[in-house]
Amino acid sequence: DITRLGDNAPFYMSYVLRKVGRPVVALHLLQLEWRRGNGIWQKDAAKQLITYYMQTREYAKAEEIAKEAYSSYPERSFYRQLLEAWYWQHKDEDVLRGLERIASFKNPNGSAIVDPELALFRAVSTYRLGKDGWQKLFMDLFSEQPATDLQIRAFEFFKLEKGMESQFTATQWAFLKGKYEIAQQQFGPALSTLQPLIDAHNPLLFTPWDLRDLGRAYMGSSSALTGAGVFERLISSLLANGGTSESLYAAYSTLGQLYRSANWYVHAAAAFKRAIGYAPDNAEYDRMAWYVLDSEVQSSPVEAVDQVATYAKLWHNPSYFNDVLGELCTDLIQRRDWAVLWKLYHELEGHADNRIIVRVAYDVASAIDNGYINIANGKQIAHDLMDKVISLDADRYYTFLASARLDKLPQVFEPDPTQPTVQAKPSGEDTDFENLITGFLSYGLYNEAYTFARSDTRALGNQFLLLLIRQLHRQGKILESLRLMDVLVARPSVTLTLPELKLYYPQPYSSIIDSVAKKEDLSLPVFYGLVREESYFQSSIVSSAGAVGLTQLMPATAKDIAHRMGMKDPQIANANDNLAIGGPYLQMLIQ
Repeated sequence: DITRLGDNAPFYMSYVLRKVGRPVVALHLLQLEWRRGNGIWQKDAAKQLITYYMQTREYAKAEEIAKEAYSSYPERSFYRQLLEAWYWQHKDEDVLRGLERIASFKNPNGSAIVDPELALFRAVSTYRLGKDGWQKLFMDLFSEQPATDLQIRAFEFFKLEKGMESQFTATQWAFLKGKYEIAQQQFGPALSTLQPLIDAHNPLLFTPWDLRDLGRAYMGSSSALTGAGVFERLISSLLANGGTSESLYAAYSTLGQLYRSANWYVHAAAAFKRAIGYAPDNAEYDRMAWYVLDSEVQSSPVEAVDQVATYAKLWHNPSYFNDVLGELCTDLIQRRDWAVLWKLYHELEGHADNRIIVRVAYDVASAIDNGYINIANGKQIAHDLMDKVISLDADRYYTFLASARLDKLPQVFEPDPTQPTVQAKPSGEDTDFENLITGFLSYGLYNEAYTFARSDTRALGNQFLLLLIRQLHRQGKILESLRLMDVLVARPSVTLTLPELKLYYPQPYSSIIDSVAKKEDLSLPVFYGLVREESYFQSSIVSSAGAVGLTQLMPATAKDIAHRMGMKDPQIANANDNLAIGGPYLQMLIQ
């Protein structure tokens, strides 16, 4: 009967039934979709069923569906699930054959797919079959990957098997146990376990991931400086014994992290500089150069500018340095080092990302205008710098500031009503993925529609994306609609007209916001802008720093402002209370 609701109704109704507390019926509907459905709906039903049976340890059922699904849809995801079902059923010959088959799947660019868990499957299956070489597979599992849950699972497997410790040398077992303890974040015990290997400079510790994990243990046990001394000696041993460039890179970069953790920034910068010489690729070169610059900023912002002069010409991804350069700029302004700020601008020009260029240019121009930097033709130079900020238009905030300084800011933005909105696709070109999401909307499953859309926004056309945004907006899902608007606005082919701009700058809570703004004599657009920027209009949102609600108030600040206002027991997750406190606080900051 459920199929009378339309194509793929069992799929969508399975979500509905779960929501109303009928999980068994929902499971039956997924099974029905798997047996009678087709396309993307059948595929997703199969994935959900396999996942369910794996979670309930019904591995034979999971294997059956995975095998059939892979036959119909020969995708890696189904073969991966099939391989895991074999592993849990101890079908180890199938596992080892399957590992060879799954290696043939590649990323779209042809590179190998990284799947660390497969190394565990290979080691355990090889051991269970009694094949030679299983000890080496476990040693590689522990040494060629960071200490994570994977090593915890492997060592717990050792505990379940009798006599495993005797299958390794004492040194190997200490290494395995130490990595297991690091993975469990038992850093003190891990260092005690590994101490004999550390004292002997045992080569087992010289792989890149083992060096990083060892550094992690020292930092995690609040003994970073002790660890730095150990690493100085390990590096000497590596250099004396022909250590690989990969190991030396890991050792020097970890040494820098240890010194940085102890706030020994000069030593940290020196270590990171040595690491740069062994960087394996451009991304790692930039990462170490970032740490050099950051360490210099922490110890001496003036000397940091000299590092910019050294490394800026060699950066591969200039935008990677925007945050630390922004911090450097702020430090120089706070120190009133105007001449050094001016030098920073010259060192960055032509090398840094335009977003940081416009910031430094604006700050230098402002310093010249205020008489902090005295140079010949200062007024003209400041004017030219402001013009450059406007012409680059790399950061809208600084574009507006510079435009205001030069009196070039338009008073009203008027979208051209004749401009086409997002381009529609020809009729009949909707994708299965778009149709899948449309079905969620038809069944009132708006959260699910949003979740699926976010999983692959690139598969959604502009017209469909805008349709979805409007539907979510009408349902009061402002956060979700704004996040998808961010995706839409970032596309170069999109021109927003007034209706779309109203979606991008919505006005929920209008009665409360209007009332508070009027009472506190706040600019209405400014107050709306604050709430939009801080919370995307989510009253229950809490930041990582602990700020709460629409205007992102810290609890202590909110309590203080509420006390001044005579409010008792304010609930800052409540929209009314948050805005009532946030409005006066904003006005206080403005004044």
